[in-house]
Amino acid sequence: MLSASTADFDRLSKVLASKRHFDLVSEADIRSARNHLSAEIAPQLRELIPMAEQAVQREERIVKALRTKHAQVTARHAQLAALHAPAQLRKGTSGVASHLIAEVEAKEKRVLALQNKKLELSRKVEQLEREVEKEVSCSEVLAHALVCRIAPRSCTHDHACTPSTLTQELEAALHAPMSDL
Repeated sequence: MLSASTADFDRLSKVLASKRHFDLVSEADIRSARNHLSAEIAPQLRELIPMAEQAVQREERIVKALRTKHAQVTARHAQLAALHAPAQLRKGTSGVASHLIAEVEAKEKRVLALQNKKLELSRKVEQLEREVEKEVSCSEVLAHALVCRIAPRSCTHDHACTPSTLTQELEAALHAPMSDL
């Protein structure tokens, strides 16, 4: 039991034996160190302070511009909201104004219908263009096959133009997906 209590005695004796040393520095030394440090830092501070002021001014200009833009957008939004409130306008408007509102709504519907039709037609045009490209590809393969049959020496392809390879090329052109073309 005594050995368990004293097992850590060497470490504790070293810890307790350590002494702290304090150096006393005179006030004159502290002042001279402070003056030396301020002499080193002062030129850098003279450079950094104007740069910081310019950055603050730049940020203030940006904030001012953003506030102005926000006010303009808010005003524009209010104007658009007032223009697109036909149900509220109908309540207190005359017959001429309600007729104009109905006419505007009809034109908006027509514009929407025309836009949808334009989209549908552009899709059809793309589909037809893909079909034309496929037909052109097939006709090129057929022309190549014809050249190979009639004048085999004038064929410019690297591979041997046998009937089986020509058939494979034609089948590949016929069955190629539209997106590959």
